[in-house]
Amino acid sequence: MLRLGDDNWVEVPVLLLKEAKLGERTDLQRRIVSSPDAFFHDLGEKLLLLDDEVTVWAGVLGGERIDLLALDEDGRSVVVELKRGADPRQLLQGLSYAAVIAKWPQDRLVHTLANSKHGGDTQAARDAISEFISSELDTINKAQRIVLVAESFPPIVIATAEWLVEQYGLDIKCYRVTLHQDGEVYYLTSARIYPPVGAIQTPQGGGEASSYTSWEEFFGTVKNAALAKFFRENIAEAPGRQAHLGSKMISYYYNGKKRFSVKATLDYGYGWQNGRFSDDIGYWRGRISDPDSVKEAALGAALRFLLRSAEDFATFRHAVEVELRAVKFLPNAIEEPALESQEAPS
Repeated sequence: MLRLGDDNWVEVPVLLLKEAKLGERTDLQRRIVSSPDAFFHDLGEKLLLLDDEVTVWAGVLGGERIDLLALDEDGRSVVVELKRGADPRQLLQGLSYAAVIAKWPQDRLVHTLANSKHGGDTQAARDAISEFISSELDTINKAQRIVLVAESFPPIVIATAEWLVEQYGLDIKCYRVTLHQDGEVYYLTSARIYPPVGAIQTPQGGGEASSYTSWEEFFGTVKNAALAKFFRENIAEAPGRQAHLGSKMISYYYNGKKRFSVKATLDYGYGWQNGRFSDDIGYWRGRISDPDSVKEAALGAALRFLLRSAEDFATFRHAVEVELRAVKFLPNAIEEPALESQEAPS
């Protein structure tokens, strides 16, 4: 952060919240609750704060509580977890809380807002939510998101978030906050760490919740004919291959381990390779039409790439069903759980 000087730019010193004697709950969280719109706007998020310190289950020591619970404009519930410093457990907390919230009836979210901001008036809360989401109230909490806010993130948190987004379509975002001191004045800035700004988004990673009831319904919205043809030809379950409508994904298993998958967007296929083999980047870059899309993922334990043309999809299918059957994957890669009664494609 730079301050405008008389004829230059002056760097504003950075310090940790701890160094400034600012607490996680007593200062960071309390000030967000006092001005949620300003904070969420700085993150680049448009959220309606329902309440803070929301109890998800009770316990002897106060139970487990969500730092901030909100809704986005699509009616998805958003679990916001705050940390001063860095904490490798932050993502696990967010996942646990989102799993509990997913089972809440919609009225419970309404009552949460009513008790927090409307003196228990549930109708006022319903009106506020309906106005914010510009939709019917019965659309809320159909999907959940996780927003992590911290001064820094351990690499394992980012690697796990990336894996969950790429493989399972969860919506997880990580924002780093930085405190600056200019004399007696403090400033807080934020930056999105994951997914990086401008990064390729998976179909659900960007927030799209799949609501298709059939593959044909989805195919009717697809703009890429080659992608639709590939999925039509491969969604039938076969040994070592499974299709998942919810995530719009076809997965390929080698010896019970998930090695490759393709997620469908409206415009392209999002390919994923779980595990690494020798010169795999060169292998894919030499075979698909968008070689620059081949990139490492999950801290180098996986690859991701885009499939756009009919030739791309034919190449991918031949690769995973024939050419790579006998390839030796390198040790220490992130492995998926074994798939019972599945074998590699024949």
